[in-house]
Amino acid sequence: MIRRLFSITLCLLLPALAGAEEAMSKTQAMQHMAKAPDIDFEHLRDPFESYLAVMRQQAQQRSQQWQSDHTREPLEAFDLSTLKLVAIFSMGNKRVAMVEDSTGKGYVVHPGSYMGTNSGRVSKITKESLVLIEKSVAPTGEIVNREVTLTLKEVNEPE
Repeated sequence: MIRRLFSITLCLLLPALAGAEEAMSKTQAMQHMAKAPDIDFEHLRDPFESYLAVMRQQAQQRSQQWQSDHTREPLEAFDLSTLKLVAIFSMGNKRVAMVEDSTGKGYVVHPGSYMGTNSGRVSKITKESLVLIEKSVAPTGEIVNREVTLTLKEVNEPE
């Protein structure tokens, strides 16, 4: 009978002891748990949106920023591939160049002038060429300076 009573109490106490051990192990585990980082859901990128579309939108925003720091000049309406360098001459001790658009209208440019759709700025004019520094967006999203050169074409040279 005592044996039976002992086995019944043991059966009743075992689940309680197991629960106490489990609770103890949970509190120890909670002490060693790492805290999850806070997530900013407002500025989280949509995983289904095209990465290229996001980069294009960021590039447009950046180009608006760098184009707004000066007043637009007439030659900024043309792509550089449609402009043709037709003459380079000296005015005093400075060199200036003449650029022609696709309609045949000529423009005089000097170092510091802007031209092209990517806000290219004339950095120097040599005897045979015009050197521009354009701002462009790298694949990483950074704005980088790119050097572009327009050269004089010979009269007999095909275009």
